[in-house]
Amino acid sequence: MMKIYLYSEETKEFLIEKNAKISPLDNSYLIPKNATDLVPLEPREGYAVCFINNNWQYVIDNRNAVYYLNGEQVKFELGDTITSEMRTTPYTDEELFNKKMEELRLKRNIYLSQTDYLALSDQTLSAEMSTYRQALREITNGITTVEQIDAITWPTKPGA
Repeated sequence: MMKIYLYSEETKEFLIEKNAKISPLDNSYLIPKNATDLVPLEPREGYAVCFINNNWQYVIDNRNAVYYLNGEQVKFELGDTITSEMRTTPYTDEELFNKKMEELRLKRNIYLSQTDYLALSDQTLSAEMSTYRQALREITNGITTVEQIDAITWPTKPGA
């Protein structure tokens, strides 16, 4: 019995080994589309075995690798390489801290803006509201780590 080796039409990578069927017309072996009788290369870590130009070849395979470029995850296709600009985390510790601080300040500013109308000159600001707004303004004081940002307890808005 003759063995045939099927490969993906899209990526050309080896899929499975099967026994060839015999033609009822002339007893020859049938080799379907996207198959060959050439034995594929042995699997190799980090590579796909692909049938290209009528021959099996190793093609770099980073499809399961997780790398980031400019904070965005890179989606690798077969044959794509990892570049020196890519890294295994989306941000450096400093970039992550700065990003989280920016988000914290944005959220704080939204909470402050929701009570700005109470602080107008023709309004009397209650002591509770004044304390709430001061706590919001000071929420970033002394923060030096991402863990501290993640552990923030927001003050409760008076009357809420």
